[in-house]
Parts: sequence; structure tokens; C-alpha cells
Amino acid sequence: MATAADGISGAGKKNWARSIAAVAAGYFTIFVSFVSLSLIAVFYPGFFTPRAESDFPWTLAGILAYTVVFLVLAGFVTALVANREPGKHVMTLGILQFIGSLAVAFLFRDMLPPWYAVLSVVFQIPAIWLGGRLKEVFWFNRRV
Repeated sequence: MATAADGISGAGKKNWARSIAAVAAGYFTIFVSFVSLSLIAVFYPGFFTPRAESDFPWTLAGILAYTVVFLVLAGFVTALVANREPGKHVMTLGILQFIGSLAVAFLFRDMLPPWYAVLSVVFQIPAIWLGGRLKEVFWFNRRV
């Protein structure tokens, strides 16, 4: 049995596990969005292919909107699983996702238009934060 002298009580260990699970659940939600987007591209090859050069920005805007919806959902899921101090967990997910999207934007800087790279990085934290706020507004802070 853990005591206060051991450094972390049993409840503290449970909170750490819940915190890690909350952020992991948010990442899993983002992962599901990218897998589903990939499956759409595989099974419907023409879905993301612009009909003309002028359609390409609209295709990217659609992908960006889809990504933002799943980022909001990821923030909601993270806040839902976190239960205690959901804002900290949501911001942790947002910062980690921001760093990851910054790396992806840097790696693909020559393949995508600058506006898409900038918006895909800039929308990360606000969209995830919005999902966390929606949980607080619509879930009425119920305990899970």
C-alpha cells in the first residue's frame, strides 16, 4: 500500500493514468480522422483529385475543414476522459498537436501552398480548445 512517504499515493497514480489516457484518447480521435481520410482516398481515388487546377484550393480547404472538425472532437474526448482539470489536458493535447503539425508543415513545405501550411498549424490549438470548452458547456461537468 502506498503511503504519503512513498511520494505518490494510490490516488495520485490513478490521476496520472487518467491524464495519460485522456491525452491518448484525444490522439486516438485524431488518428481515426486521418485513417478515415486515407481510406476515402484509397477507395475513392478521384475524391481528392481536383477536376481543374482552380479546384485544388477548394480541395485543400475541404480537407482543412474536415481536420478542424476532428480536432474539435479530439478536444471534447480529451476533456471528457480527463474529468479533472480538463483544460490542462486539452491544452497539453493542443500543444503536442501544434508541435507535430509544425513539423509536418515544415516537411511538406514544398508540396503545399503556404496558406494551407499556415492554417493547418494555426487551427490546431483553437480547434482542440473549442472541443474542450464544448464539453464543459454541453456536458454540464458531470463526472464519468
